[in-house]
Amino acid sequence: MRGKDTCGPATLPGAGGGADAGPGTPVSEEAARAAAAPVLAAAGLAGAKADARLTEGAVRVVTVDPVVGGLPTQGWSTRVSVGADGAVVAAGGELRVPVRAAERPVTGAVEALARLNARSGGAGGGTPAPSGCATSVPLEPDAAAGGPGPVPCNPDPRPMKPPRTETVTGAVFGLAPGTVDGARGLVPAWLFAVAGRDGGAGRTVTEPAAAEPASPAPGDGRTVPGFAYTEADRKLTVTFWGSPCSTYAVEAREQDGPVLVKITDTPNQPGQACIMLAQEMSLTTTLGRPLGDRAVVDATTGKPLQRR
Repeated sequence: MRGKDTCGPATLPGAGGGADAGPGTPVSEEAARAAAAPVLAAAGLAGAKADARLTEGAVRVVTVDPVVGGLPTQGWSTRVSVGADGAVVAAGGELRVPVRAAERPVTGAVEALARLNARSGGAGGGTPAPSGCATSVPLEPDAAAGGPGPVPCNPDPRPMKPPRTETVTGAVFGLAPGTVDGARGLVPAWLFAVAGRDGGAGRTVTEPAAAEPASPAPGDGRTVPGFAYTEADRKLTVTFWGSPCSTYAVEAREQDGPVLVKITDTPNQPGQACIMLAQEMSLTTTLGRPLGDRAVVDATTGKPLQRR
């Protein structure tokens, strides 16, 4: 299911439009789809499912969420705006074709929904909000002696409204905008269909599906992130930025998906001042089996390392 785009004042007209639509009246959904079809075809979206329910004044907006790699997307839309005269007046979207990146382990819908609920309800219903005093009350030297002074703001904090409970009616595994290797791209996500309030239109809420990396057993030292690796004959060499004032060790945890690595930083003289000169360093560990096409992921940051 797809939620209705709420950008700008939107209405869902029950009828009307078409060839006899007067000035200021949106064309019909069928006419809007027909007008938008050449634009969508030029963008490589010919035949994609188009939603034309949204109107913004006299303009009807045709929205397409593409299917990428066999998965539905949310938030990667192409929008074509059609005026009351049936002509395309604006269009926008993502023309760049996503390139497949490193694989990441993902979590199930139940765990993803639990994370979404935990984050959405983080403020809690009992957390007090700031009082109405934005700044100090200004002095009024011209006020008459004994006259009524300025009304002070309420010093008592106002409680926040309790979180609202919404009903999830379904979940689909798909893709949503996120950061991939430092750039905007599509990441695995769960697309939750949320029922509308009081019989209104529903919407879609996304939650990243990437599993939290299971770090190797923690050691006594701090950790530093790796940024690159090489592998040959089961020897995995991880490269990172380190300091001559510390001793480093690398651990690797193999699982069904990516190989998780953690680099432990142990100061040579704890508590002693040290000139922090960053140096490119490398450490090697032996894997239980050849790396193959498995990705290497830093267990501390959850980010995949680049292969050299």
